[in-house]
Amino acid sequence: MMNCQTSKKQISQLLDNELSNELLQPLFHHLSGCEGCRSFFVQAQTIHDSARKIVYIQAPEVLDQKFAVLGMESQPKVKRITLSTSSAILSGFVICLMSLVLFAFLSNIYADVQQAEYQHMINSLMYERFQ
Repeated sequence: MMNCQTSKKQISQLLDNELSNELLQPLFHHLSGCEGCRSFFVQAQTIHDSARKIVYIQAPEVLDQKFAVLGMESQPKVKRITLSTSSAILSGFVICLMSLVLFAFLSNIYADVQQAEYQHMINSLMYERFQ
């Protein structure tokens, strides 16, 4: 009998196309009876798909040079917090908070359609593997 820890490891292997066909049936059997692992599977699939769509950009050379110059300058021993620094910290905090709220909202949406997505993904994976 498979446990949840093994299942989660195999889900990661499955998403990376590293899981052998012999281990598919025990994994899918466990997923059919374990709500927590099904939820993990849907979330992992969503993250995996999102990570594949990330586009990396190159910083302009001028920016790299400015950072290099800043690193070479001597830094004052006491850093004074100015209004602009406080504003930047507050802006960063607000952006992080908004990101968390958006993540929670999207997580609730995914939870509502989780079972249908799970079944669709299982069917797709099985179809791809045995074609």
